[in-house]
Amino acid sequence: MKFKQTKKSVEKTKKVQKEKKTGEFPKIFRFITENKFLKQLLASIDQLTRYLDSRPILKKLTFITSVLFVSLLIILVITGMLSFYQNIQVFQTQSLKRQEVTQSIKLWQSIADKYPGYKDAYFKIASMEYQIGDYMNAKLNVDRALSLDPNFQDAKTLERLIDLNY
Repeated sequence: MKFKQTKKSVEKTKKVQKEKKTGEFPKIFRFITENKFLKQLLASIDQLTRYLDSRPILKKLTFITSVLFVSLLIILVITGMLSFYQNIQVFQTQSLKRQEVTQSIKLWQSIADKYPGYKDAYFKIASMEYQIGDYMNAKLNVDRALSLDPNFQDAKTLERLIDLNY
């Protein structure tokens, strides 16, 4: 059975072919110009512009307010960027300090492994771990130092500090 084209379908086919020939943009690219909300927004802006043109004082105040608002935004962005830069600098400084302390901990740990009865090595390790916030290991090492010398005053003081934070 042969398909008969109706007059409407023939016209529709011709219209589609004509659109292809003229190089018309597809519907998705016409979204901005055909959007109801954007049309209403542009109409409102146009209406506001006409209203301000009829009242020069309001126009000047609006301009001044806009300039002040943009200036405030620029100041806020610059302040935020400076604060961000300062935070990065602090982070890098703290990161380097943490690496140095970690290296020192490794050094003192090797000394403590070599000389297990050396209370000062455990105390040094505990104080450095306390500095970087590793309170659990600091507590273990200060306990080792106190087990070697129960009267070690510096270790007792550090133990109290660790207990306050841990």
